[in-house]
Amino acid sequence: MTVRIQRPVTPLPPRPVVSADVRLAEKRLRALGYDVGKVDGVYSRQTAEAVKAFRADQRELQDGVGALSREGREVLRKEVRALAHAPYRSRMAPTKAQARLDAGTANAVAQRHGDGTVGLGPGSRGDAVKNVQRHLSAAGFSPKRWSGSFDERTEGAVKAFQRRAGLEASGRVDAQTWKALKKSFILSKKPASPAQALWERSGAVKRTEKLLKQLGLNPGRVDGLFDKRTQAAVKRFEQRQHLAVDGVVGAGQLDKM
Repeated sequence: MTVRIQRPVTPLPPRPVVSADVRLAEKRLRALGYDVGKVDGVYSRQTAEAVKAFRADQRELQDGVGALSREGREVLRKEVRALAHAPYRSRMAPTKAQARLDAGTANAVAQRHGDGTVGLGPGSRGDAVKNVQRHLSAAGFSPKRWSGSFDERTEGAVKAFQRRAGLEASGRVDAQTWKALKKSFILSKKPASPAQALWERSGAVKRTEKLLKQLGLNPGRVDGLFDKRTQAAVKRFEQRQHLAVDGVVGAGQLDKM
C-alpha cells in the first residue's frame, strides 16, 4: 500500500494594491525632492515616510502623519504647480551683510570635496546654505525652511530652479547655478533702477501695477509680480505715450505714470 504525503501548499503573498492616485502623489512628492523609492502606485513604507516629511514641511498640515488626505493631496498639487514658472527676481536694498553672505556663498559653491563633488548639496550646512535657501525663495522655489541644512526639499527646489533656468538639474549648487540664482536679488534702493522687467516680484512692481490700473490699463492681479499681463499693460502705456515699446519700466517712465 502506497501512502502519499501531501505537502502543504504555501499560499502566494497578496499582490500589492496599485493606485493611480498614489502614483500621482509619488510623482509630485518626487518633484518636490522627497525620496519615495520606486514610483509604482504602491503606498509603501518609503512612500509613507516621504508623506511624513512633506507634511512636516507644510505648516498647514499636521506633522507626523504618514497618510495623505484629500486636503494633503490638494496642498501637494498646489506646491508642485507653484514651481511651474520662470525664476522671479526680488528688489531689496543692498547691505554689507548681504554682500558678505554672497561672497561667502561664492567661495562655498566653488569648493571641491574629497568625494569629487563640487559646491553645496545634500548634507551641506551653514550660512551659505541658508543664503541659497533665501535666494531660492526669492526666485519662487521655496525650500520651506531657511535652516541652513541642505535637506531633500532644498535639493528639490534647486532642481526645479535649474530646470526653469535652463541648467542641468543636478540638485547641487555649483558656480554656474549660483551665478543664475544670485540674480534673484535685485540689490537696489531705487524702485526702477535697474528698470522693472518681466518676472520681478516686489513692492515696487505692486505700486506700478496700481498706477497702471488707475490709468485704465489692466495689469491683471495687483500682486507685485511683473508677469506677462503686467508687461502687456506697460506696452499699452508706452504706445499711448509714444515711447519706445520695450515692456520695461525705467525711472523716467515711472515718473510719467
